[in-house]
Amino acid sequence: GVRSEEEEEEERGRKKGDSGKKRRREERERAGRAEAWQREEGVERILAVLEGCLRFDALGSTSKERFERMLTPLSGLLDQLGSVSAGHRARVTLALGNLLGELAVAVEAGTGSSLLWRPLNHQLLLRSRHAAAGVRCA
Repeated sequence: GVRSEEEEEEERGRKKGDSGKKRRREERERAGRAEAWQREEGVERILAVLEGCLRFDALGSTSKERFERMLTPLSGLLDQLGSVSAGHRARVTLALGNLLGELAVAVEAGTGSSLLWRPLNHQLLLRSRHAAAGVRCA
């Protein structure tokens, strides 16, 4: 019969005395790293899309309610930066900083008030006292 590549690879491993456990473990680890990378890249893309939406918000549709709905999850994202790789932390910090700046500008343009800077500033200052150094540095 016709055998798949996986079956042929397993057969070669048996001939060499390899049980295939090591190879399967390496494949699982590789799949886990790829999944984590895709998840990290997804966060970065979402932040970039939100930044673009806010930057080109010509209608001034960012209201106080939208601002408040976005502020909590975005500031919560800062709390998660302590548990990610240094490279991902740097990229997300940059993207999040740009996004928060655009959010502040968009909400001021949409509401005509700069008073909403205070909750944003407060959330960021709270993160400067976080227990994780990665969060404080972000």
